[in-house]
Amino acid sequence: MPCKCGKRPFQILANASKAAGRVGIALIKGKTVFTTEELANERLKICANGICPWYREKPVMRCAHPDCGCFLKAKVMLLTETCPDSRWREQPIQNNPT
Repeated sequence: MPCKCGKRPFQILANASKAAGRVGIALIKGKTVFTTEELANERLKICANGICPWYREKPVMRCAHPDCGCFLKAKVMLLTETCPDSRWREQPIQNNPT
């Protein structure tokens, strides 16, 4: 049964698992994976600007794109992630300072 975003729960889980894998690989390589708050807010504004047809605010802020389904507040904070509609891109990931 699809959720309110139009995706089946297993698809959302599969997409989230792929994102977690990208984050895990970056962390294993010693990379920083989190954006700045400023960049996260920029990304979120791009999603919520009223132009993106995939943005859903309720019941939670989500992307309803067929290749996504993510919780946007989490996704916009990750350097490893991109907008499936090419509205914002992955950012260069830097090594963690030691």
